[in-house]
Amino acid sequence: MHLAGWSYGADVALTAALMAPERFRSLCLVEPGCPGALDEQGLATFMADAGAMFGPLFAQVQEGKLPQAVASLIDGSGGRGGYFASQPVKWQQAQLAEAASLPKQLSQSERPDWSPARLATLTLPACVVLGAATRPLFALVGKALAAQLPHCQLKRIDGANHLYPIEQSAAFANTLQEWLTSQSAAR
Repeated sequence: MHLAGWSYGADVALTAALMAPERFRSLCLVEPGCPGALDEQGLATFMADAGAMFGPLFAQVQEGKLPQAVASLIDGSGGRGGYFASQPVKWQQAQLAEAASLPKQLSQSERPDWSPARLATLTLPACVVLGAATRPLFALVGKALAAQLPHCQLKRIDGANHLYPIEQSAAFANTLQEWLTSQSAAR
C-alpha cells in the first residue's frame, strides 16, 4: 500500500510510516507542517511564521469566533488576507463545516519523534511535495524532511501554495499519479 497525506494528514502519514514501515510501499508527503525535523535555527524561523499564521486563530477560537478563525486559517494557508473570501462558496462552506475541529487542532500537545536518527531508519521511497509559493513554515519542514529521509525526492510545484491539492486538484492528482506510477515501475 502507498501512503500519502497533506498538511496535518502528511504529519500523520509520516508518523504511521515510522511506526509500521513494513505496511507501506512508498510515502508521499504534501506540505507537512510538524516542526519535529527542524534544527534550532529552522525552528526559530518556523515559530515566527507560525505565530504570524496561527496567532489570530488562537484568539478567535478562544473567543468562540470559529467562522472567523476558519477564514484566518485559510487566509494564512493561502498566504494573504482575503484568501478565504475569494474562494468558491462551496469551498468556504466545506471549510466552515469543519470549524468545530479547530480547538482540537490548536491544542495538540503530542510531538512525534522526527529526529534525524529516527528519520534515517525509514527506508521507504518517499516524496515531499511543496508549492513554490508556500509559507515559510511548510517550506522549512518539507525541505528538512526531504534532506533527512534516506530515499526522498523533493518536488516543487510552480505557482502553488499550501492549498494546492484543492485549488489545482487535477494537477495535484497528476503529481500524485506520477509518483505512484514511478514507484510501481521501480518494483
